[in-house]
Amino acid sequence: MNKVEGFVKSTGRDKHWDVLEKEMKTLLDTATGKIRSEYLIETCCPVCLSESYKLSFEKDGFCFVKCEGCGLLYVNPQLNEEKIISNYEDSPSSDSWVNVLLSREEQEFNIKNKLGPVLTDINTLYPERGNILDIGCSIGLFLKLAKEAGWKEYGLEIHKKAVDYAVNDLRLNVESKLLHETDYPEKFFRVISMWGVLEHLTDPRIILKQSYELLADDGVLIIFVPNGHSLVTRVLREHCSTFNGKNHLWYFGPYTLKKLLVELGYHVTKVYTIISQTDEIRNYLDYSSPYEYSQNDMEKVMFGELQAKALEDYILSNHMGSKLIVYARKKQ
Repeated sequence: MNKVEGFVKSTGRDKHWDVLEKEMKTLLDTATGKIRSEYLIETCCPVCLSESYKLSFEKDGFCFVKCEGCGLLYVNPQLNEEKIISNYEDSPSSDSWVNVLLSREEQEFNIKNKLGPVLTDINTLYPERGNILDIGCSIGLFLKLAKEAGWKEYGLEIHKKAVDYAVNDLRLNVESKLLHETDYPEKFFRVISMWGVLEHLTDPRIILKQSYELLADDGVLIIFVPNGHSLVTRVLREHCSTFNGKNHLWYFGPYTLKKLLVELGYHVTKVYTIISQTDEIRNYLDYSSPYEYSQNDMEKVMFGELQAKALEDYILSNHMGSKLIVYARKKQ
């Protein structure tokens, strides 16, 4: 078993994917193989507002298109907002994803690669700490770390199982609300974070505008999203697990996310990517499933240790890692 397959199994991602696949099938019109029309709504690009696009590929009945204005990859048509919210509040796939997040291996991975480095950054920026809001905080792992570091934590999450764990097990200040349902004062937060949230929202512009009003003048907005510009998504295309039309609506890259933030009044101060996924690329190029074990002489020749390290360095230095992290402030 290689490290990709080992991580998938130890975190329960394989079980989650099975549950998700079953849910996907309930959305399909068996006659056409596409998503039932009553669940769908046409949309436009949230970055440049263009309605012109070209089809890139289809997967699980969803169409993945590329904006002809700015190049953003997105799902069109998409599930309507009612269907999306009901899925996040309570569904088998949402429950199984929470189980993934609760696994020891997933938490260790997230702290090492995502949450820990960002927490170090904000602790350095704000030695005296302040109020922090995590939108879509899930089980509250980032808020737990922030609270332990001296921050006053606020969290929003609509999935019932995740809220219950954050409130009752971790004793965090988390509410089961959407952002527009809150009454936080303007400029109340020094840090607002969104970990894997923006790609799920039917209108990402709205939450970015709301966050701008809540952010202190010296505050920072931190966004973590799947990177639509990553090498793994471009090589694997529809075979990449990132492409999930039911949950992931927008596939921002460094250029498109920065363009959107600047248009809404933010100043982008830091952009980087993490997680090269060279193993998945290697498996796929070896005519295997990206997420299952495979090894032969071709793999050894093409992707020895030195070659894999060189490829990883190239990916991350060119903002082509599979996850994108962006810091933004208010323009002064």
